[in-house]
Amino acid sequence: AVGALKMPEPITSPIIRTMASNSRTVRRGVPCAGESWEGWFSGAGITLVEAKARLKNGKAYCKQNRRFSEHKDGFGGFFEKGGKSVHNIWSLYLSERDFKMVNQTMTLSNGVDVPVLALGTWFIKDDRAAEAVRQAVAVGYRHIDTAQGYRNERGVGEGIRTCGVPRGRLFVTSKVAAEHKSYEAAAVSIDRSLALMELDYLDLMLIHSPQPWTEVNQSDNRYVEENLQVWRALEDALAAGKVRAVGISNFLQGDIDSLWQTATVKPMVNQILCHIGNTPLELMAYCRKKGIVLEAYSPIAHGEALKNRQIAGMAAKYGVTVPQLCIRYDLQLGMVVIPKAENPDHMKANREIDFVISDDDMDTLRNMERIKDYGEFSYIPVFGGRKPRG
Repeated sequence: AVGALKMPEPITSPIIRTMASNSRTVRRGVPCAGESWEGWFSGAGITLVEAKARLKNGKAYCKQNRRFSEHKDGFGGFFEKGGKSVHNIWSLYLSERDFKMVNQTMTLSNGVDVPVLALGTWFIKDDRAAEAVRQAVAVGYRHIDTAQGYRNERGVGEGIRTCGVPRGRLFVTSKVAAEHKSYEAAAVSIDRSLALMELDYLDLMLIHSPQPWTEVNQSDNRYVEENLQVWRALEDALAAGKVRAVGISNFLQGDIDSLWQTATVKPMVNQILCHIGNTPLELMAYCRKKGIVLEAYSPIAHGEALKNRQIAGMAAKYGVTVPQLCIRYDLQLGMVVIPKAENPDHMKANREIDFVISDDDMDTLRNMERIKDYGEFSYIPVFGGRKPRG
């Protein structure tokens, strides 16, 4: 179903299948009775190739026909005799256990699967973007979000190409700049994005805004005809194999209605501002009726959620951080979530969301008083600010 969560398909490696498949040791991170190592690694979101790379010097994979239950020394002894300490294996598990959430996907209307947790790169400078992408991929992220307007596509592309994970296992999103409001400008910009990133294709391309940023919050002109032209450029890019999916960002219901009437390919995604204290429920319900998958940028309210005592109190109730609560909230709303992070520790923490917010608490968070002031970032149009003209 469109927008439904989908877990990674099991790995079908005969090496993993024949390896230590029926452990009698029931403990976190160890396969339980009847659970294969194939399933364990798949649940952790790693391919056999990636697992081998991480355990490059170990001999554990040579023990293909032996089970943990056959070892008097148990789990630790099995790997230690294979030339790898239990600490090494346990460290692997601890670093990979949250891949399961990171690698859940939603299916778009054209059948393309998009990972539900992405690295946001807004405000990451181009000369630091490559390393941020590499760090994110190293801790499990497979979805990277950028935009022409972020001015870091070159660095993001470098990170994608040099991160060590095959391109086909990564999902890369970019956005046509809000200022491009003609077919020609949009088409040229898509080609330029591919050239800057040195990629053969993008997984998802969005129209960044229905209005140029200088018009947001300042004009009633919704650029209906211009957006139809930009959309046609996205459709042509899709047909040419330059992108695998197409969508929109910051579009309201009227904007979508105008596009929907004439679009040959319907928008598959709408990336919007959504966080505790600003949840556009009517727009979200409308998009879902249209089969549009929703993505949430700035899930932590661009840092303002960290200052909110109510949100902090709810996070404390669950024993998690405010960012973790905010990310989990959007995930439980059924959204793809795009937290921005440059610090590897924050990247890791943002994926550690293996808890469930109760229905009552979700209702409380949905109806929490609106965050109206975004502090030093209030000038940004998507936060209600106005970009100077000229």
